[in-house]
Amino acid sequence: MMKAYIVSLSILSFFLLTSCSMEDEPEEIVKKIKSGYDGVDIVTEVLEGETYRYSLSYPSLENEEADAEVSGYVEKTKSSFLEKADESPESGAMPLVMTFSSNIEKVLDGNYYSFIFTHDYYLGDANGMVHRTAMTLDTKTMEPVEIETLIDEHYLEVLSGLVKKEMREKYEDAVLDEHIDEFTAPVKENFTDFSLTENGIVFTYDKYEWTKGSAGAPMVEVPFEDLEDVMDEEFLKTVAGKERGSIPEEEPAGEEQTGAPGSGDEEAGGVPKKQVALTYDDGPHSEHTTELLRHLDEFDAKATFFLLGSHVESHPSIVKEISASGHEIGNHTWNHPDLTTLEPDQVAKEIQATNEIIYKVTGEKPTVFRPPYGASDDTVGQALTEPEILWTLDTFDWQTESPEEITKVVMSEVTDGSIILLHDIHERSIKASRIILEELKEEGYEFVTVSELIDP
Repeated sequence: MMKAYIVSLSILSFFLLTSCSMEDEPEEIVKKIKSGYDGVDIVTEVLEGETYRYSLSYPSLENEEADAEVSGYVEKTKSSFLEKADESPESGAMPLVMTFSSNIEKVLDGNYYSFIFTHDYYLGDANGMVHRTAMTLDTKTMEPVEIETLIDEHYLEVLSGLVKKEMREKYEDAVLDEHIDEFTAPVKENFTDFSLTENGIVFTYDKYEWTKGSAGAPMVEVPFEDLEDVMDEEFLKTVAGKERGSIPEEEPAGEEQTGAPGSGDEEAGGVPKKQVALTYDDGPHSEHTTELLRHLDEFDAKATFFLLGSHVESHPSIVKEISASGHEIGNHTWNHPDLTTLEPDQVAKEIQATNEIIYKVTGEKPTVFRPPYGASDDTVGQALTEPEILWTLDTFDWQTESPEEITKVVMSEVTDGSIILLHDIHERSIKASRIILEELKEEGYEFVTVSELIDP
C-alpha cells in the first residue's frame, strides 16, 4: 500500500497560551520557505497584537491560476476576520484569534496534490467557528482538477446519494435534517471543493453547516469502489493502477513477506490496513502519562511522544518506561518557547539540551522533532538533525472540556494516514485516548509511530 508522504503546514494558535507585552502597532511577519514538493512553497503570516492575533500557513504555487485561487481565498478569509474583529466589543479577557492551516498529500502514485484548508477563529463568544475547504491539483500541470474530469457527466445524482449516505452513517445523531438536503442536492456547486486520498474522494464542510457543533467541521469520504460505474475511464485506470501497484498479485516463490510495521501490512484477504499515528505533546506528566501507557499497551498501540526537556529531567523514570514500551520519542524543546522569536543560538540550545537529556535518560537520541505551537522557520530548520513533524488532525484537546468532545473531533475527521495531535498533560485527553483507541480499532485502524507512518 502506498503511503502518501504528509506535510502538515499548520501553524496553530499558540497565542492563546501565552501572554506578553505588545506594541501598539503590531507588525505582520511574513515568511516564505521551500516545501518538500515540487512547485509548492509555504507562506506563513503571523501578527500578534493586543486585541487580535492571527497565524496563517498556506501554499504558494507555481501555477498562476491555482496560486491566485489560494491566495485570494486566504486574503478574503483574513479580511473577513479583521472586519469581525473591528466589530466585536472589547472583552478585555482574551484577544481575538484566527488560524489558517493547510494540509497537503501527494496521492495516487504521485499524480495528484490534495490540499485541505482549515481556518478557525475565536471572537470572544462561547463557540469558535471552523471553516474547511479543499483543492486538488494535477502534479504534472499543477492545474486545478475539476470534479467532472474524474466523474462522467451523469455523476451528480449518484454522487448526491453517496455523499448523503456517508454523512448519515458517519455523523448519525449530529446531522441536522433540515440542512442535509441542501448540501447534497445534485448541483455542481455542492461538489466543487474536494480532495483525493488513496481510497476515495473527500468533501469538506464548515462547522454548523449541516451538523451540530459537536461534529466540528465535517469531512465525508466517498470510496472509489462506490464510484466505479460513474468514474471517468482515464481516472479509473489511475485508481486501478494504484491498487495493482500496492498489492502484489503473487508472492515470489521461496520468499516470505514479513511486512515491517507501518509498511502497509495487509490483513487476511489482501486488504491493506488503515494506519494512524497518535502523537502526544508537552509531557511527560507525573500521573497522566503512566495511565496513557497502560491504555496503549491494552490495544497493542504504538505512539509518538514529543517531550519537553524540562519534564524529562523531572520525570526520568516515566521517560524510560515510554522508551521501554517501544514508543517513539521526539524532541519538543526544553521550555516550550516560540522558536521563531529566538536568536539562532537560543534555538540551538533549546533543541540540543533536550536531545542530550533524552539521550542521557534513554540511551537513544530522539528521532523526530515538533516545534512548539507548530511555529518554525529557516533558523529552526538549520538547527535540526531530525525530521520536523507537525500534524494533520488537531483535536484542540487543550481547549475542549470533555473526553467525549475530543473523541468526536477525531472520529469525524480521521482518515488513513492521519497524524493526530493530543497532549498527555490533560486528564480529559487520556480518557479520550482510551475511547479513541477502542473505536478506531473497531474500524480496522492500526496504531503506529510517526516515523513508521511516513517512512514505512
